[in-house]
Amino acid sequence: MKHLRLQYRYLLYVCLFFRLALSGMHAEEMAIVPLRPSELLKLLPSVDGDWRMTASVAQDIPDAWPRSKASREYLFNNPDDAEAPAVKLRLTILDTGGHPGTLHRFASPGPGESSAASDRIQIAGMPAIRKAPDGGRKTHVEALVLKRFLLIADLEAPPQPPGATGARDFGTIKPEKWLEKFNLAALRDAAKSPTLKDVSKDHVMIVERIDEMHPARSSRSTWSFAVELPKKD
Repeated sequence: MKHLRLQYRYLLYVCLFFRLALSGMHAEEMAIVPLRPSELLKLLPSVDGDWRMTASVAQDIPDAWPRSKASREYLFNNPDDAEAPAVKLRLTILDTGGHPGTLHRFASPGPGESSAASDRIQIAGMPAIRKAPDGGRKTHVEALVLKRFLLIADLEAPPQPPGATGARDFGTIKPEKWLEKFNLAALRDAAKSPTLKDVSKDHVMIVERIDEMHPARSSRSTWSFAVELPKKD
């Protein structure tokens, strides 16, 4: 009888092991529910002075991993030279929902990130990536905050004439300075008590698009995402 009890206990442990292994195949994959587009718009920094806003849009990103973003675009026309090309600026905040691909990109250098056109830097203590293709006329800088929010500044400055100096030499503007204008305290407050969603299961999300300058282009729809489980042999 004692031998049979040992065999029974052994079979019980084996069954429990396989049950845990199979359940791990369909483990939960939790995403942070992103902020609503209207909330992200409030987190964009203000741009004053001679900059003219040309676009202000926020939207949910319809994907299996929920995300949302907001961006504003600006133009600066040099008042000292009406015929000079305008400087273009776009500021974006992306709520990644803790997307693992984004986190991995900041943790490990990707292809080409060791080249002279791309640098890993720090901005106000935030890990950041700076890319300056096209001879530096176009600069893209993005910084990761709280392992969740991606702050992005894109700056396109016209080529400067030889010997251009002084406060109007906008070819030397650093987009890193624009990222420092984001209110990090407000971001921390917005990230408190996050809600989680299991994206390994079928789910539905409301996709909203807000266009502040063209309200008629705003929209709201419902998207469904079906998760395919591995087929059994």
